[in-house]
Amino acid sequence: IESEPIKAGCVGNCVEGRGTEAETLKIANIDKAAGIVAGTDNDANNLSILMTAKDLSPHIYTVARQNHRSNNLIFAAAHIDQVMQYSDVLTLKIQALLTSPLLGDFLELARNHNNEWAKELTYKLRNIADNETPDIWTIQIDDSAAPTIIDAINGGEKIRIGHVTSDPRKYGNQLNCLPLLLKRGDKLSLLPQVEESIQIGDQILFCGDYGIAPLIEWTLQNYNTLR
Repeated sequence: IESEPIKAGCVGNCVEGRGTEAETLKIANIDKAAGIVAGTDNDANNLSILMTAKDLSPHIYTVARQNHRSNNLIFAAAHIDQVMQYSDVLTLKIQALLTSPLLGDFLELARNHNNEWAKELTYKLRNIADNETPDIWTIQIDDSAAPTIIDAINGGEKIRIGHVTSDPRKYGNQLNCLPLLLKRGDKLSLLPQVEESIQIGDQILFCGDYGIAPLIEWTLQNYNTLR
């Protein structure tokens, strides 16, 4: 939804309007949406957009851009699922892209999918992070980062993503994380399954609870934990 679609470069499936009106949200199929992001440069409009959206779809996941820190109490009282202050958004985006370069590839591929796909992914992310912002990291299957995996593959074993996400503290349990993207050479695979085989040179983008990444690193580095 854009108030000035041409100026904003919004083409294709774009609804003209401010988003603060119920009718505009209905045209945009708010009832079928998994979530809504109010990202204007006006805090009052962002709050109005989300309040209207919640009236039309009570269970929708809400994200707001907060432009002024002086409005902290108002945003807290609105019970928004995720509030991002503008300066924090820029900082986190730069940090995420620097530390997890595959994140940009994931977001680009995700834009090609429909609302049903997004709704299913949102449900999975909610279960993983319990409505908190999940941690995001990338693993590289090479001699330096994953010697146990390299040795196992070279020894003829078939290693799957599920081996990497197995909880090293308790046999048979899977860690609370989700593989978002598998990069193999120039090929990108979105949301690979845990049954997917791993090959030398693979890069895998994960998201999950804080503290999960070190446990996966433990498995990649420790011969006794790979199961």
